[in-house]
Amino acid sequence: MPRFLPTLLTIIWGLSLPNLIANEPPLLAAAAKVNITDYAAGPVHDPSHARAIVFEQAGQRSAIIAVDAVAVGEIGQLGNAFLLRLRQRLEAEAGIPPSRLIINASHCHSSVRTDSADLIADSVVKSCAHFTPVAVSWTTTQNPRISENRRLLLKDGSQSDMRRAYPTVESDSVAKLGPIDPTIGTLQLSRPDGTPFAVFYHFACHPIMNPPSSGNSADFAGLASARLEESLGHHAIALFLQGCGGDINPRSYKDSGSPADAAPLANELALSVLAAMKTAPAPRVQTLRIESKTIELPRGRDFAARILALENEQQRLLRSLKNTPLNFEAFVPLWLQQHLNPQSPSAHAQTSLHEESIASSLRKRHDTDQLAAARNYRANISTLEQLIRLNTNLALLKKHEARAQQSQMAPLQGQLCGIRIGDFRLITFPGELTVEVGLSIKKRFPNSPVFVSGYTNGYLYYLPTASQRVNPSFAQEDCDCDVAPEWHNTFEKNALDLLQQLTP
Repeated sequence: MPRFLPTLLTIIWGLSLPNLIANEPPLLAAAAKVNITDYAAGPVHDPSHARAIVFEQAGQRSAIIAVDAVAVGEIGQLGNAFLLRLRQRLEAEAGIPPSRLIINASHCHSSVRTDSADLIADSVVKSCAHFTPVAVSWTTTQNPRISENRRLLLKDGSQSDMRRAYPTVESDSVAKLGPIDPTIGTLQLSRPDGTPFAVFYHFACHPIMNPPSSGNSADFAGLASARLEESLGHHAIALFLQGCGGDINPRSYKDSGSPADAAPLANELALSVLAAMKTAPAPRVQTLRIESKTIELPRGRDFAARILALENEQQRLLRSLKNTPLNFEAFVPLWLQQHLNPQSPSAHAQTSLHEESIASSLRKRHDTDQLAAARNYRANISTLEQLIRLNTNLALLKKHEARAQQSQMAPLQGQLCGIRIGDFRLITFPGELTVEVGLSIKKRFPNSPVFVSGYTNGYLYYLPTASQRVNPSFAQEDCDCDVAPEWHNTFEKNALDLLQQLTP
């Protein structure tokens, strides 16, 4: 495209759409999309992509890249060299400095190619030959039917969580669930002729509905983007931005009564985005601002104490196992009989009544003994399930204790980024932020669209709230993390400061 053409289109656009802000410099955009699926990893349910929008305004370039991957380095196939490689290439070949590059992982558990950095860089660099002027509009909507909080607030005041990795606590011990964030934020880019160029949509939820047996999958986020692109047409691309989904599961994630399927949730999400786009205000040329800084977070120093507490709990549970003459084969029919006919589980009513009439107590004593045996066996099952949960989380604690020792307790570093387009503001940070981290920041801005994304420009494992971090029942978010509880105050203070910098 000749260099003068985007400017000429902008002039024509300004004449045809009088509602644009005349004093704003033109906002140009280029789009890229590349398939990064690792087809050698096994059967593929649906492909994984990287989608990118490159912005240019007042001589400065920025880029937002959304990848269908579990994380930007550290875990998964992208590897720790991915971020540096992509930053170096895009700065050298596309003029995008690392401070203005946002790379968000959807956190789907797909298998992607190990050369994804070069595939993405090639695609983005190529797209920079095709800038077009764009106008921007944004809106929000709500859909509480897609997600659920996996943290269970128990009646004893502690917390547990729902994972496929281990059994869930018994239902009668659950008091309530943690919160969700049902808000979907959309940021739409339109061409001079009014056709859609791209849409960013922001939502907080783990894309882990399709189990591994379904095949390699970008899950509901990748499927929703495909649905949106098909509906929007005009070669528009849809970029999913993961929010604070650290403790948010897809709805019915642990439902064993029906097969896990990401498609219905993808349809829900895509339809919500399309409906929201229809309510968005008229597009306008907007100033894009990106600010970033690196902050330090305190590393946890209590791993040894927490490991000891968990190991002591393991020993207590082992000692609590009760003697019982039953095995599983004997327990199941006995448990059913005791619930179907609790008055006389081992015989029909007429038999029990007859034995009572002849003053025989054998049946009653037998039923009493069997009831005690079944209760002991059931209690042992609960203990076994709790041990499974503790064993899994103990391994996570030991992993992070080793990481802390290897680091010699050096503080953790993460890039905090703030993006503003018009009134739309987004804060990003590495790591799996839990939903209450994002909700806490949103509450400070009740009348403006502010969003928070984890999983961006690196990976710092789970980042729970301070109270979640010291949960005595040991959920995954509490154990699969490097940080001390004080990290949350440090992060929130810096995030709010950055949002204030972005405020006119």
